[in-house]
Amino acid sequence: MTIQQMLFGGGFTPQTSVITSSGAGSITAPLGSSSVTVEAIGGGGNGFGNNTVNQRAGGGGGQYAISNANIAVTGGTTIVYYSVGTAVTDSWVNVGTNAAPSAATAGCLAKAGTSGSGGTAGVGNQAGSIGATTRNGGT
Repeated sequence: MTIQQMLFGGGFTPQTSVITSSGAGSITAPLGSSSVTVEAIGGGGNGFGNNTVNQRAGGGGGQYAISNANIAVTGGTTIVYYSVGTAVTDSWVNVGTNAAPSAATAGCLAKAGTSGSGGTAGVGNQAGSIGATTRNGGT
């Protein structure tokens, strides 16, 4: 399971929206909000198992990414788009554009882990995650 989290702030008590089911979607910034910080975790890699030759390997863990703090939004108007990845699928959140972001000033992108194969474990350190802070997944 991968997770997207959005923390909306402004002149009110901050609100958090957590999306845990896979797929794409959007959420409109709540009325009164003026900023958002978003986080994403990429999908993990598939495991590999072959009993015939006794080769098994786990998939790599998905990476973690968080956007720059306080991306500007207009409450009730700005749409935050997201895509929650499943196994071997990237996850991303983007403010105002329905596509993976190209910079942490608009959102974040967390790369998926790779799948295990032939007795070799997958990895969670693929290049290309986008965020003010990114972390590798497990291997």
